[in-house]
Amino acid sequence: MNQKALALTYQKAVEGFLLNLHAEGYSQATIDIYKWGLAKFALHVPEDIQNIEKEHLLSTFSDVRDKGLKPASIQNVWIAMRSFFTWAEKELSFKRVDKGIPLPKAPEPIIKPFTENEIKRLLSACNNTKRATSPNRRNFSMTRPTVVRDKAIILMLLDTGQRVSELARLTMEDIDLEIGQIVIKPFGAGKKSKPRTVFIGKLSRSSLWRYLAGKDRNPQDYLFTSKENRPMDRNSIRKLLVYCNTSYPPRQFVIISKVQTGGLYAQRCKGRIEGKVQACSS
Repeated sequence: MNQKALALTYQKAVEGFLLNLHAEGYSQATIDIYKWGLAKFALHVPEDIQNIEKEHLLSTFSDVRDKGLKPASIQNVWIAMRSFFTWAEKELSFKRVDKGIPLPKAPEPIIKPFTENEIKRLLSACNNTKRATSPNRRNFSMTRPTVVRDKAIILMLLDTGQRVSELARLTMEDIDLEIGQIVIKPFGAGKKSKPRTVFIGKLSRSSLWRYLAGKDRNPQDYLFTSKENRPMDRNSIRKLLVYCNTSYPPRQFVIISKVQTGGLYAQRCKGRIEGKVQACSS
């Protein structure tokens, strides 16, 4: 063990690891997941990094299971652990006490595509605000100012299968409305997103055209922006989806919008989202 490892606490080592991820071009969302995962070990490992043993790591996994953490989340903890100790071995000559701890098993989720009726209800939810109640007047709701944008977002996610974070990063130069082509570019290191081209159907193109009509945009401007003209991120889009997803589990839309093994979700649908919003089936 060299002196660099001896002088470091676990927390300081984690800080160095996270800085390294940032320098390598990882997205902030990915860094946050690693940070969250490594924080689970903080209550179980000794302060001096040199004193960490395999038993401390196993104790952490036992604890997160007892607290009811979902299998997929436990896998994220394991991935953060392996990445951290791989870095520590290279940068700090630290021993790999994580070796021999297998990747926790997590069942593959069964993703059920939305039915035609569910898609219609999602789009309908974009129209109005939630109904307001008052003892002195009739209940009422108002047209949402972002209805056109929100429908374009939902239709594009359903039609392309791209990740929510990929949608948030789209700029005007990535879109060709004439042929319905979208160029998806990876972020930073490209660990999750891969460069590819996807296409949207007539309904999505029409919805996107209505959203962009009358807007003066430069090629480098973000495609989807807030009412304050700030770029939307994955969290703001997720809040929109949760709002429109009042009758279904909030994360279902996020899961269904991810790229599937064997091709994009949209490519696996027998019917595209056209005309009367056809239902997709696997």
